[in-house]
Amino acid sequence: MRAVGLGDDDVTAADLDLVWPDRPVRVQHRSGALWVLNTRAIELVGEVLDPAERVDGRVWRGGARLSHALQSHDPRDIDDELRAWGLRLAAWGVTGLTDASVGLSSEALQRIRSAVPQRVLSLGAEDDGLPVKIIATDHSDDMWDGLLAAMREARGRGRAVAIHAVSAPALALVLAALEEIGVVTGDRIEHAAVCDDASADRVAELGLTVVTQPSIAARRGRTMVEASEPADRPWLWRIRGLVDRGVKVVLSSDAPYGDANPWVTVRLASAGLPADRSPWVVDQTIGPSAALASFLTDPEDPAGPARSVRVGGVADLCVLDGPLPEAVDRVVRGATVSPVVLTMIAGQVVSRRPGCSGAGA
Repeated sequence: MRAVGLGDDDVTAADLDLVWPDRPVRVQHRSGALWVLNTRAIELVGEVLDPAERVDGRVWRGGARLSHALQSHDPRDIDDELRAWGLRLAAWGVTGLTDASVGLSSEALQRIRSAVPQRVLSLGAEDDGLPVKIIATDHSDDMWDGLLAAMREARGRGRAVAIHAVSAPALALVLAALEEIGVVTGDRIEHAAVCDDASADRVAELGLTVVTQPSIAARRGRTMVEASEPADRPWLWRIRGLVDRGVKVVLSSDAPYGDANPWVTVRLASAGLPADRSPWVVDQTIGPSAALASFLTDPEDPAGPARSVRVGGVADLCVLDGPLPEAVDRVVRGATVSPVVLTMIAGQVVSRRPGCSGAGA
């Protein structure tokens, strides 16, 4: 069994055994950096764990290693699950996906592409014209050298970088590294979850794009605030605050950590949440049109202009149940979870709401 969103920083295999003693379980910390395995799971994948990991079940940055080791033990039909998710996303009007995994292999990427109707690009092994995903943390003694080495490797392959930074020290490290290596078109920061005005000004000066996720802040709510240093709380998961400082901001889901439905992100970015439920409140909202535009740009230029339906263009599009302004207004008010009635990819109908009439595939 796999679960995500663990909030406790100190959970070990022994703790999971108290709840699930008889089945293999792995639980991912909400940061995405840590997997915790129970004893049954350790027994399955012990050959890929180091001695310390085999004792406490805590595996840092080992998602790809664990997934590869668990493939032969996983009873689920992954392809069926991928197909189901592809159809669910299509029902929300999603025609393209960007996988942001660090260690996704070319084989795994091809498996995803074969199972879902969407166009799938990756920040991982294959060169799709997108940046290379790099993780920046502040709990590793050699993070500076490792970050510079990863960035130089990306530059040697002619690629930009997309650097994950969720703390103020990590963001400071990333900005210093980019200043040393040099910024190229396409470089971006994933999350910038704690970004004060001084850091935002540096991001803007360097011409970097920030890709952030309102639904992550919404899901974690007050827990995020309580777990943060008091000095960091005014700078959590900003959007309008970054835009006002001249930063190019793009919204995304980062599912499964955030909500996979893009219309949820549009609503949160436009309406916010009460202060007692999230640090991401009304004073950080942007207009509905700006929020929606994040999902209409070219994945190779996420902060660029929104694409439009035009004669001769590739027919990747969705049809709504009413005029665009009215449909978006209903989303923002919470009157609908999705206004999409039909979705086409490469000119083929891949999703149609029951009762919707129109052109066939």
